[in-house]
Amino acid sequence: MGNEVRSIRYFDGLFMKAEEFILEQNYHTRMRRIHNRYLHSSGIVWGLEILKSKKPGANPADVTITQGMALNKVEEDGEEVSKEIILTDDTDVSLSSYGAGKTVYIYISYSREAAPKNSEDSKNIHWLEEGKPVSGTDRSKINEDENVLLGKVSLISVNGTVTVDKIDYEEGGGSLRKYAGFSGKSLQAEKIILAIDGVTSGFASIEGKLTGVNKGIQINSQITGFSGELSIGDKLGVGGNVQLSDNKSLVLGYTNKISLHNNNAAPELWLEATGQLSSALVIGTAFDPDKQVKVKYAPGAVGATAGELRIGQDVKLAGAFTHGITTLYTNGMERLRIDATGNVIIGTGHLRILGLDTFLDFGADLRQMLNLGNGCGIGVQTWTQYYRSTGNFAWYVGGTHNDAELNPGGGTVAMVIKRVSGNVGIGTINPPQKLSISGQESSAHGMGAAIGISNAAPGGANWYLRAGATGTSTPESGFSIADDIGYRLVIDKSGNVGIGTNSPGDKLDVEGSIRVNDNTIWLRGGADNNHGIGWYGAGKLFATANIDGPAVFGCSGGALGTACGGQKIALYWNAAGNVGIGTENPLDLLHVKGKIRVEESGGLSQIHFYSGTSIGAFLENTGLEQTSTFRVGTKSNNSLSLYTNNSAKLVIEGTGNVGIGITNPLVKVHVVGNRIRLQKGNGHYLDMRADGSAFDIESLNEDLYINNISNTSVRIKNFVNISSREMKENFSELSGKEAFETLENLNPLRFQYKGDTRGELHLGFIAEDVSRNVATADRKGISPMAIIAVLTRVVKEQQKMILTLQESIGFAK
Repeated sequence: MGNEVRSIRYFDGLFMKAEEFILEQNYHTRMRRIHNRYLHSSGIVWGLEILKSKKPGANPADVTITQGMALNKVEEDGEEVSKEIILTDDTDVSLSSYGAGKTVYIYISYSREAAPKNSEDSKNIHWLEEGKPVSGTDRSKINEDENVLLGKVSLISVNGTVTVDKIDYEEGGGSLRKYAGFSGKSLQAEKIILAIDGVTSGFASIEGKLTGVNKGIQINSQITGFSGELSIGDKLGVGGNVQLSDNKSLVLGYTNKISLHNNNAAPELWLEATGQLSSALVIGTAFDPDKQVKVKYAPGAVGATAGELRIGQDVKLAGAFTHGITTLYTNGMERLRIDATGNVIIGTGHLRILGLDTFLDFGADLRQMLNLGNGCGIGVQTWTQYYRSTGNFAWYVGGTHNDAELNPGGGTVAMVIKRVSGNVGIGTINPPQKLSISGQESSAHGMGAAIGISNAAPGGANWYLRAGATGTSTPESGFSIADDIGYRLVIDKSGNVGIGTNSPGDKLDVEGSIRVNDNTIWLRGGADNNHGIGWYGAGKLFATANIDGPAVFGCSGGALGTACGGQKIALYWNAAGNVGIGTENPLDLLHVKGKIRVEESGGLSQIHFYSGTSIGAFLENTGLEQTSTFRVGTKSNNSLSLYTNNSAKLVIEGTGNVGIGITNPLVKVHVVGNRIRLQKGNGHYLDMRADGSAFDIESLNEDLYINNISNTSVRIKNFVNISSREMKENFSELSGKEAFETLENLNPLRFQYKGDTRGELHLGFIAEDVSRNVATADRKGISPMAIIAVLTRVVKEQQKMILTLQESIGFAK
């Protein structure tokens, strides 16, 4: 009958099946979910925050969803219900698969799965209902009624790794997180307390209040904010301050009088009079007209009084709208006027501009702004500010005015520009060149006869050009280039050039390194270019080779050697290009007479054998001293062979297969021969044999163990426990009494193997505690087949007992 409500009607003797219990369970679940749907809105109940994962070893793109609860909204069996979604533990969610630059939305969804069994012997009798995190980049593809939205995560790339950038709970000015709450037509409560996360007292609240016969609401809060417009139908009483946020306004109309009062009877802010044509906004106090600011608007006929701004009784700024005249008054006197043509009339006295932030503005016109007379002035062109003069230009330091030309009036001449030649003089009024700098200096590092060049940008420095004299560090009658650190280049009066030294002893004396910039230094005079040292590379080949490095060459050979204690040749080369070490007659490209020593660097020493441009094989030693390892190998996929008598005895293929007695091993170790032997110091050995009719593993005088020390399983396929009569002797029956006694001594236990890092539990027995019938001779192991034999005898004996009991009670088969 559709969605009718059914529950179990209990009575004594009622026999119930699973389906009746399920019906009762469904009844309570349905009632609870309908309650959730129609008395609560869907959303977050508590918790379910999104945090960057702090779990040790977590991926930078992992986030943690904290434990919490939510209600969703789904359709189930034709009706809308709300399911409880509960996350009992903080849960990590990996977002690295989305990639950098993505915004991922995180949801929580309802999940119902069969709970794990309590033990291997138990059955799945419980359902596990829990929250399941869901994520995606497209909200339109996720059902946000069934899945509750928790927030969004922005991903970026940090050093190539996808990483959480920020976690947001808002988007487009609105909240992404919707919280569950009361849902219904009306809410009846004496008081609503508004809790704040992290606050433990002093909560804001809303309650009903009766003032006389008027019924209203009382809002109790330290501050109450309104977003959007506030419409007041009658009166608004404010008991405290009215505060406007940034970029907000309080609009006063003009049809009705509006005033703002303090505790005094007179208003502090009011709209004076009524009507648009004669109203004025007054700020101040009605008790004292001198403390008022009044903005008055009273337009009338031509020539009538215009709008004005009046501050107290003394300052008035008035203007005529029609004629464009603005006048500034103080103390009733006109101080400044701007007439209709734009002329500015300033009372009497000098024009003074005072203060750090004041300036004289000539506007944006292109013209000569200041006319100084006699063809002199200052003006502006499109991209040029110019100074004009029909005579010389001069800059003086100190002194007073003097009518004589180029006379500093008791000061000093800093710089002049001559009117005819245009020559510039610094330190002189008669510059003979286009730029003439004159000074006098006799101290070691003085600046009296120097030119300074500076760059104040990051990485810049100060440089100085100096002329030398007696007493200066620049050579007498010489020239130098220096910076704040020292002298970089000097030229003395004989023409010697010094770089890094102030006293050059030759035509070029360099103290420091020399860079010849791809050029060659020739070692012999004249036109002999057969001996030298230089750089050779692209565009400058040596012997048709692009060596991209230095070449030292001679006509028929060359050598590198030492001279202290007598000349000795360390390395020699001849005209054929052969190189000799320890010999002056090299017969091959490299001819070494004596030992070759290859020493490690950073724990590695190597000799490489090349084939073309690739390494074919190598010898290398890794490690230090006693911990070193010597290696022989190939870099390519070729094989490595060990030969004796010109025949390969051991081959290592590029695949890693090793062959002994075979040159093409097909597996990791491929031995062609009859035996592989492992032998102990006592002479006992283990042979893997292939010289009989079958393959076998043969152990001499030792037990053979298959021992997996990592505690993982040892698996044997097609294992056969030989039980043929041909392999057995000395047969005897196992009595029922002995079988029962043996079974009685079998005590099943749950245990772990020592050293098992996985902590896996096993079922079994203790070999030392069981009967000798089922234990090995050394009491270290148990025979499963022996236990099967004991159980078989016990079952057969029990079957006999059962048949006897059946016969005694007349049980019919």
